[in-house]
Amino acid sequence: MKFDLSWELEEVLDEIERNGGRIFFVGGYVRDYLMEESWPSNDIDLEIFCFDLDRLKVVLEKFGVVSQVGRAYGILKLDIFPEVDFALARQEIKIGKSHQEFEIKLLDEFDIEKAARRRDFTINAIYVEYKTGSIHDPYSGQKDLRDRTLRMVSQETFKEDPLRVLRLAQFMARFNFKPDQKTREECRKLVAANELEYLSNERIFHEYDKMLLGPYPGSGISFLREINGLLKPLQDQETTMQRLDYHPEGNVLNHTIMVVELASLVKQKTSNPSYFMWANFLHDIGKPEVTTSDLHAPYHAQVGVEVFDQQLSDLIKNKEMAKYLKVMIRYHMSLMNMARKSNQDYNYLRLLKDIEPAVSLDELFLLTKCDKLGRKKEGYLDYKLVTKFVSEMTAKHGKKALEPYLRGRDLVEWGIPDPKRYGRILDEAYDLQLKGMARDKIIDIVRGKYGK
Repeated sequence: MKFDLSWELEEVLDEIERNGGRIFFVGGYVRDYLMEESWPSNDIDLEIFCFDLDRLKVVLEKFGVVSQVGRAYGILKLDIFPEVDFALARQEIKIGKSHQEFEIKLLDEFDIEKAARRRDFTINAIYVEYKTGSIHDPYSGQKDLRDRTLRMVSQETFKEDPLRVLRLAQFMARFNFKPDQKTREECRKLVAANELEYLSNERIFHEYDKMLLGPYPGSGISFLREINGLLKPLQDQETTMQRLDYHPEGNVLNHTIMVVELASLVKQKTSNPSYFMWANFLHDIGKPEVTTSDLHAPYHAQVGVEVFDQQLSDLIKNKEMAKYLKVMIRYHMSLMNMARKSNQDYNYLRLLKDIEPAVSLDELFLLTKCDKLGRKKEGYLDYKLVTKFVSEMTAKHGKKALEPYLRGRDLVEWGIPDPKRYGRILDEAYDLQLKGMARDKIIDIVRGKYGK
């Protein structure tokens, strides 16, 4: 099997081999090629046998600037090929709880079976030799690819990195694979032993993001639910029931999974599919906090923002993304609530002002539709109702908030004192504008009430 590589990269690889190295492709690059439907992978993982780190660095420096990944992992990067990892064949022995606490032992002999034991799943432990194109598959990864099975390479080494629990979930979501029973049980044990608590937020976010962007996100979420490994606000939804006349699907997590599956079908219509998928995933995180004994969930949208700030702000550190998510959580019920009432022009215009610029009406509406349809057939009438309402409102008022008649510079020009009050004054003026008052009348009121 031969890969279609650039001549520049082949020149580098040939130089490594001329100096005594033996190069193999491995990991996702090989897996995705063999799967065909997901080829090509963006990243190339190389594993080099019969070599040492100093010699590899000398060879690579002939072609560009070399950097090392970590201090002990034996992985080098070359600036002209940022997508390529040049790794030495090695074993990893865990000596602590964190991701960094491993003892690295570089292999000084050619032993693919030993080198592959550190890998997570058999489908990622298939080696293809650069020089000959021959396949080395010591743990039957090709069979597991055909069977669409996720099977750990080694029970002993699998448990050394609890991130593999989340990696399994995102592979399920991306490829529609299923874990074998032993791998499933090992994941359950890692969760029960609280091993996921030692993962960094950065690593957790990265795996969840991949899971949510996969074509089958509900599969990964369902697996994590089964082993009690979801983020706490989501796992709490498992035991939060809903009124069956509104939600015949039962608990909140069942509903969330249905909503996320629908969102996955339309995510490419949004400005940022990642943001949108997270919004659907988190839209009901307030329900476990407020659901009453009669299964109502008053103010769950508002409380959901508080839950986000308390439990997820360290996980989602991107400020733009956090703002988007909090606006989507806070207002995900608003269009539906308006649609059930009459004379909602003011509230519609107010909503546009409240969500901009973090979220567009189109994306809030798209989440609302996923939310309504994520309730089996009982949500279809609500879907039709809110669709009719939004159609009428956009025809009448458009999709963008009204430009305010007054701005801060006007208050300065009129000599209105105490700039700390300007935000409240402008909001009051804008509110009058939304209610249909003419600009001149608003100016008279503001200058008369707040002027010198």
